[in-house]
Amino acid sequence: MQRVSAIVLLAALPSLFTGVREGLAAAWQSLVIVELFASFDGLGYLMTWGRQLFQLELVIVAMIVIAAIGLSLERDAFRRNRKGDSFFCANQIHHSGR
Repeated sequence: MQRVSAIVLLAALPSLFTGVREGLAAAWQSLVIVELFASFDGLGYLMTWGRQLFQLELVIVAMIVIAAIGLSLERDAFRRNRKGDSFFCANQIHHSGR
């Protein structure tokens, strides 16, 4: 039974991590959109305020910060995905007796 559960977990792992990465992306997009429309602080509000004051540099800096945070979240999820793959593969080899 342990072997079957390990195989099922290994087979499901790529889909699980893809779901986590997609969830992080959707959450980050939702947060920025909500800040654009219904907030009085945050990066989305900073972009709206900069646009209203015709301060293009403020809008661009906020866009760069949003992109950097999104990229950082994506890289962290990818790194955890790679670490999880190596952990489960090593664990499988250990349990198989090799």
